[in-house]
Amino acid sequence: VVINTLNEEKNIKGCLESIIWVDEIVNVDMNSDDETRVIVKKYTNNIYIFKKCYFVEASRNFSIEKASKKWILILDADETLSDGAEKIIRKLTEDKNFDGYWFPRRNYINDKTYLKHGYFYPDLQLRLFRNNGKIKYSGVIHEQPNIPNNRTKVIHEVFINHNTSHSKYDSFFHFHRLFGYIKIEGTQLSKSQENILKIFFDIPKLFVRNIYRSFIKLKGCKDGYFGLRAAIIFGLYKSSINAYAVYKRCMNYGTKIF
Repeated sequence: VVINTLNEEKNIKGCLESIIWVDEIVNVDMNSDDETRVIVKKYTNNIYIFKKCYFVEASRNFSIEKASKKWILILDADETLSDGAEKIIRKLTEDKNFDGYWFPRRNYINDKTYLKHGYFYPDLQLRLFRNNGKIKYSGVIHEQPNIPNNRTKVIHEVFINHNTSHSKYDSFFHFHRLFGYIKIEGTQLSKSQENILKIFFDIPKLFVRNIYRSFIKLKGCKDGYFGLRAAIIFGLYKSSINAYAVYKRCMNYGTKIF
């Protein structure tokens, strides 16, 4: 199991306890200044330091290089595996027909409730894959490992629990947790060949479209107010990426581009 951390003293023990059965734990820490590494050291000596960055993909690629077993399972510090995962996962690793497996992730908005519809479930994550030296993350934010779809399989019997410590959808006040992603993705969009006017006029479209898709088309309405709140926050997130891209383009080239 590979776990990347940054100041996760409140979460890391629960994560590690859920995978206590694995053959190897690799932790790559981005210079935590709390007790994260002290706690991790009780479970493994495979602790490495990586420079702090705003998205985890580069750190995960570094982590993969440190793993020595035939299969790799990726977990975040605020995630735990479901009970009974060991037996299923060990059996999956015996199948030569697949190089990777997708697990659904439960995004909790309080201690007992997770979003069951909309964009937020099953929220499939490609987290278990063969350690063959070829599988990497692209280095772009929110990307999955580069495994052909026909070599992967969705497994519903194992799921990932994502607790509320870093949730963006448990409160409108936590929208600020998306700011880092907005800046990164907005900057990437601003450097693309996309027409600036299209980016600008897509701002309200993205807001409405994402609310409709999550809350109506993907049945987020079944989650009631929680589903509506999550859909609105996600709509704000996607439209804010475009707004930030417009801002960056204007800052770089001046308002004459309009």
